[in-house]
Amino acid sequence: MSFFSTLDAVKSSTASAEIVFTDRPGTFTWAANVRASDIHFYTAHQYISQFGNYQDLTMVIKSTQEGGNVGIGTSNPSERLSVNGRIRAREVKVDNQNWPDYVFDKTYELKSLKEIQQFIKEKKHLPGVPSAKEVHEQGVSLGEMNAILLRKIEELTLHVIALKKENEKIQEENERQQLAIKQILEK
Repeated sequence: MSFFSTLDAVKSSTASAEIVFTDRPGTFTWAANVRASDIHFYTAHQYISQFGNYQDLTMVIKSTQEGGNVGIGTSNPSERLSVNGRIRAREVKVDNQNWPDYVFDKTYELKSLKEIQQFIKEKKHLPGVPSAKEVHEQGVSLGEMNAILLRKIEELTLHVIALKKENEKIQEENERQQLAIKQILEK
């Protein structure tokens, strides 16, 4: 059994060359054409293109004329590209205008470890990081999350530097006290 009953290659004086699939004579179902070096795929229904096995649709590419959104595995894309499933890529580049180097400005108000500890005790997550519930309900932007994580790394780095300085002072004081004790014991 054939899914399409006819396949026509046509070229009119006003249109570009097309390959047209129909399910019955005279009924347009699906077409592909080339215009100005671009390949266009479309159907007669709402300017939508779908690809896949007609019995078990495994991939859908849908572009509406109004929004231009594309969906893979979904017929209702809500973003420029909506994927219903996992994505594998060698690299993903995310543009982000708000990179957190501002953490190193002298005017940045770094929360104390005591404040962070209290926040964690009350909220069960780090300040400035979305909660598990928020991520579950709203998802998370990769660019935004990378910036948040970098901000946390930079804040932790500042805390480690401060703790190292504090530790060095304690070590110096300890060495002075050890020397004083030794001198007292030698008398």
